[in-house]
Amino acid sequence: MAGNGLVVELGRYSVAYRIVQYGMLPVASVVNAGHVRFLAHEPDRQRQHLDRAIRYGSISALYGIVCGLGLFIISPLVPVLFGEDFADSAQMVRWLAPVVLVRSLTIFAGNGLMGLGRHGTRTTLIVVNAVIAMAIYIVLIPRFGWQGAAVGTLVAETIDCASGWVALVILQ
Repeated sequence: MAGNGLVVELGRYSVAYRIVQYGMLPVASVVNAGHVRFLAHEPDRQRQHLDRAIRYGSISALYGIVCGLGLFIISPLVPVLFGEDFADSAQMVRWLAPVVLVRSLTIFAGNGLMGLGRHGTRTTLIVVNAVIAMAIYIVLIPRFGWQGAAVGTLVAETIDCASGWVALVILQ
């Protein structure tokens, strides 16, 4: 896909991605409200940061499931809200809906690492996972367009989530 068609597809994809990002707003408020709690460290308590991440992550995961299903269900409203030119964005929202769940879990693993004082580990994971994501996008987007971007996002977010939780479990 070249030229104007690519620009139109990117516009539709950016609308879909933005809709999914709005689904993260309630998670962001939980993150902000509980952030200080993750920085507290009780030297005598075992697994405190892992347990805290699991507790917050569980609540967030339930929301992510409900939000993802909600996005999937309401996606046909995209052309009603943005116009028929964005009808393809409805399918894009469906593909991206799981991002809310995965990203919700990722945040709390990262906060657990911060609570352990592992800021360098957290930063390294973010940078390495960003490089992996870019490599995935470079391979998938030219060949598969927005579907490649969506798959790349889901794969990259899943790698980010898994690596954060593995690091937290090992380091806790």
